[in-house]
Amino acid sequence: MAGGATLSDVRASLENSTFRVGLHVTGYASGGNESYINNPVPITTGTPDPATGALLLTGAAGMIGRRRRVHG
Repeated sequence: MAGGATLSDVRASLENSTFRVGLHVTGYASGGNESYINNPVPITTGTPDPATGALLLTGAAGMIGRRRRVHG
């Protein structure tokens, strides 16, 4: 295998989702080519937990209340 990897290395990378596959295609009828490499790490958008949201809302409410007391 390339880079001195063994079959057990490939199995381990499959099990921990770090296995990468690359593909390069040339010779399309239009004369173009294309490359693809999978991304083993899924891209996720995190959702904040309720405590974080509550803390942000409490802070915002406190800032608004303070501003009203100072300017009111």
